Amino acid sequence: MMSAQSLSRRQFLRTLAYLGVTTSLAGSLSWAQGQTPRRFLSCAQQQQQDYLVCADVSGQTRYQLPLPERGHGLAVNPNQDLGLVFSRRPGRYITAFNVQTGEQEWQHALPSERHCYGHGCFSQDGLLYVSEGDTATSQGVIGVYQVEQSLKQVALLQGFGIGPHEIVMHPDQQHLIVAVGGIATDKRTPLNLNTMAPSLVYLDRHTGKRVHTVTLPDHLLSIRHLAVATDGTVAMACQYQGESEMLPLLYRHQLSLPATSLTSQAQPVAGSEEDWLRFNDYLGSVAMVGEQIISTSPRGNCVGRWHKDTGALLGIENLNDVCGLAVTPEQQAVLTTGAGVIAHQAQRHLTPWAWDNHAIALL
Repeated sequence: MMSAQSLSRRQFLRTLAYLGVTTSLAGSLSWAQGQTPRRFLSCAQQQQQDYLVCADVSGQTRYQLPLPERGHGLAVNPNQDLGLVFSRRPGRYITAFNVQTGEQEWQHALPSERHCYGHGCFSQDGLLYVSEGDTATSQGVIGVYQVEQSLKQVALLQGFGIGPHEIVMHPDQQHLIVAVGGIATDKRTPLNLNTMAPSLVYLDRHTGKRVHTVTLPDHLLSIRHLAVATDGTVAMACQYQGESEMLPLLYRHQLSLPATSLTSQAQPVAGSEEDWLRFNDYLGSVAMVGEQIISTSPRGNCVGRWHKDTGALLGIENLNDVCGLAVTPEQQAVLTTGAGVIAHQAQRHLTPWAWDNHAIALL
């Protein structure tokens, strides 16, 4: 429990942080005049109904598809014709849709003993990897599926930890990178905060063998979301589960494969205590945008950006309830908020959608 002295210091630093001058993201969000606005996909809500929504960066809705309950992450297959929505924990559905028209193709339900953690990714050969959990124990499972007219499970990868969240494919296409959040839950209630053990895990995607494990300096830093650059640099965005110690929430790691060691520690990016206080213990989406790492904080109402190679803090911008973050093929960021705003370039557009946590851009 925090002392009165540390609490007063925390309040003082929070005041300083919010009085500080922020650095604009406009320089990293430029968009050439005359180009057709890029489209992106996100889950969203309107009048208490959950949807998959395709919109463009100017704020125009292209299509919408009702969902049975709240969705979370999305994935598009290598052919860019089929998209998937993964339900938010403890949901069990995966909805497939036509990327061009928004028409639902099919819906898959996980077995009753498993639930989604809201994320999945494709390999270049078309296999689908889905972060799942054993509902009774929260032990992590990655379901491996062939995707045709429905999902056909071909393998299960297990034994890497509790509460996996986002999974991404390593650029070598041979390894999965897994954000193991470490939290066992009853639906959405945490059960094991005193003993949680988050980690970043590299798995051989063909055998499920754990190749390397990365740890953080505090066991209450739950690793949730990931981004990986073409050179294999991984950014991991965390959510702190304790009383704030103003710790870094964003870490980097790069592993040379094949790995020569079994474990290592991740390196935090730069930021003062005042900077980290701005994020209110919570990072949402994270992405590699050119030479930058960008991460959002809906609880801190801000967006931060760092240099990918040096970890230097480049700026923090205020944006209320921001979480969604997509990256266009031109390496430009698109930000979405729960208040309906789309931010791109130096422009902001108000839409009728309460945008959810994540977004992905279409080619």
